[in-house]
Amino acid sequence: MDTNSMSRDHHLPSVLLLLMLSFVTQSSGLSIENLNVTDIGTTSVTFNWDVVGDINDTVDDDDLLRSYLLLETGLGIEIDSACLETDDTEHTFNSVQPYTSYVGCIRIVRFDNRGDRCNDDSTVVSTGNDKCSAVVTDFQPFSAMNITALAAAGGIALGVIIAAIINFACPKKKLNDSVDREKMREWSKKKRAESARDFLRTVHVQNGNNSIRS
Repeated sequence: MDTNSMSRDHHLPSVLLLLMLSFVTQSSGLSIENLNVTDIGTTSVTFNWDVVGDINDTVDDDDLLRSYLLLETGLGIEIDSACLETDDTEHTFNSVQPYTSYVGCIRIVRFDNRGDRCNDDSTVVSTGNDKCSAVVTDFQPFSAMNITALAAAGGIALGVIIAAIINFACPKKKLNDSVDREKMREWSKKKRAESARDFLRTVHVQNGNNSIRS
């Protein structure tokens, strides 16, 4: 047998497999359209979308198809995901934070086995790029975190106001430097005079005692 012929026969199954996979992906004809945010709350956000194409005519095992909805923060950090039946066209995430930016993206994937789960390695069969939609959740003025922050700020402001009122109502007396120095001089003279008298008194007593002994 010709060597070139054997080489072609050897590569034929691989080529056929690639063609089959390409046909399955291209023949799906499924796409996601009109991904929208229909409800925005402080801790929840709801997406809905349309699946374009006939699911039943795409792949024999149509129950292996899933809609994979991924929720990320504005910085690209995954927060949550949902692996849904392809006839589901709406989903609500309840794990979001108030006043935060998120991006929801969806694609249709095909499982290799019925026990598989949606992940980044799942085979994507929807045509075109992933459909994405950005959203900012509502601000929650009376959340526990905001109430705590407001209470702390209010306490600090109240303390400053009370201190200002006390200083205004009871101002500290300012000493007159010249009067204060004069008082200090008088006090110093008085103390020196008292010390001198005490010293003379002590000497006088000692002299008297000496006279009595002699």
